[in-house]
Amino acid sequence: MAVDESIYGIPESTVIVALYYNMSLLESPPRNTEELLQLVQDGKIIANVLSAYYLFGWSGGFGGRLLDDDGKCIADREGWVEAMQYLVDLKQAGGIFEPNYETAEAFFLREDAAMFVNGPWSYPKYKQSLGDNLGVVVLPSGPAGPAAPLIGADGFYINPNSHNVEAAIEFALFLTNQESSQSFTEIAGHIPVRLDVTSNVPYITTFMESSAFGYPEPQSEQFANYWSPFEEMFFKVLTGEVTPKQGVSEACEKMDAANEW
Repeated sequence: MAVDESIYGIPESTVIVALYYNMSLLESPPRNTEELLQLVQDGKIIANVLSAYYLFGWSGGFGGRLLDDDGKCIADREGWVEAMQYLVDLKQAGGIFEPNYETAEAFFLREDAAMFVNGPWSYPKYKQSLGDNLGVVVLPSGPAGPAAPLIGADGFYINPNSHNVEAAIEFALFLTNQESSQSFTEIAGHIPVRLDVTSNVPYITTFMESSAFGYPEPQSEQFANYWSPFEEMFFKVLTGEVTPKQGVSEACEKMDAANEW
């Protein structure tokens, strides 16, 4: 893990979202956005947390790009409008977009929703609730390719003021070597960042597959200014205050202004 090419930590596991589904309500999960829309129209509801984190990945399936190489927002001309229009269509068909995490999750746990977008941290809870009826797959692909949810990482950070920096680094490297990472995956259910770690556990392999297509969350000042304007954009578009085109354009303008473009 690094900022401006300066290493600040050693990654241990991946953080990303995928699509949970209830097999008692849904025989076969959607492979693409067209199938998902049809399922929702047929009463197989998807619940989403209405937030700039959980909804980011849908943009990838429509060719969406957030930033150019210089850090300027290009979402208003790179697929985001189409992605937002799709989410509007999904909501109009019956999809749930709820800003409160616990409320959104409750639709899935009560079995009022057949699908829910969330990360691996929730797997034990959902497994306990749904048992063998719990399934998880990558987010449906779009007309332009795979979905691209944000990829984060958990790992080990070293305090530069420590008197034992070298020992701490050596220990962190031990905890993230192949053998240790394999143990974290097998025993704790972590989603590995190392390519030489394997798993035959379906939910782990699903999140590993999702990571292969995800968008690594940039540790940059430019990306830090994504959250506020796009959080507002998702809310305003999905509550009908503005059109997808207006919302994305406004969010891009605010992001660029914050980045002094």
